[in-house]
Amino acid sequence: MIHRRRVRGRISPSGTLVPGAVSEKSGIVVVVMVELIILIPFLPGAVAFFLPRTSARPVLVLVGAVHLVLSALLWARRPTSLLPEYFVITSEGLLSLIVISLLFLLIAIYTTAYLDVTEVKSEHIFSGALLIFLSTMTLVTLSDHLMVM
Repeated sequence: MIHRRRVRGRISPSGTLVPGAVSEKSGIVVVVMVELIILIPFLPGAVAFFLPRTSARPVLVLVGAVHLVLSALLWARRPTSLLPEYFVITSEGLLSLIVISLLFLLIAIYTTAYLDVTEVKSEHIFSGALLIFLSTMTLVTLSDHLMVM
């Protein structure tokens, strides 16, 4: 008896899955979700280095919340990546990603309260480094290629 696994995407005439392809009702957001979850913390993290000192506080919590929601969507939908030879969604990677994302959100909430009561001179650098760290950890949990790890 042959067991067939349900996969999302389009099957080519030869019977292989076309990478990055999704059904019409899923939409384009699902296709780029794997890459988007890496870029969402990275881009604000790079911008945070150039923001005024206290401007990055709400960005930490906002990015943490968006990252947690996207991590849950990755768990639910399991999309394929645009670069399937580099990024693959595995069960172990998703478990690590959910834990990292939840811990980051809690740390971001605590950090904003902590930064209110303490005086940190280079707060924007601290916030930018935290966001880039989240992006790096996301990259490691979703990577399937040794050069990306």
